[in-house]
Amino acid sequence: MPVKGAKVINEDFIGSTYFKALRLFFESIADVTRFIMQFFREVFLPPYEFSEFLSISYKIGYKSLPLVIITGFIMGLVLTVQSRPTLVEFGAESWLPAMVAISIIREIGPVITALIFA
Repeated sequence: MPVKGAKVINEDFIGSTYFKALRLFFESIADVTRFIMQFFREVFLPPYEFSEFLSISYKIGYKSLPLVIITGFIMGLVLTVQSRPTLVEFGAESWLPAMVAISIIREIGPVITALIFA
């Protein structure tokens, strides 16, 4: 016997696209929650594989070195080509190498780091 004032879910709602999307959303949330729980369980429980971690870190760094070199060279070249005319106008052409080095370290460093991790 239904409770007075309670709404009954009809069959049209259960078969609707809205209901399917809602169900998919909550299933996705459940999957992500399970993944996060398993991740933290695996991170904190032994055995720890430090040698594997070091090996993978070395391979990632070694294999990304050409990408970092090419990206840094091209960005430095572009900065030089774009900044030189302005610096020549003010007679500060000798500051160009220092400006390019500081720009790459401060502003373009995060871009290179993102390329490594991507």
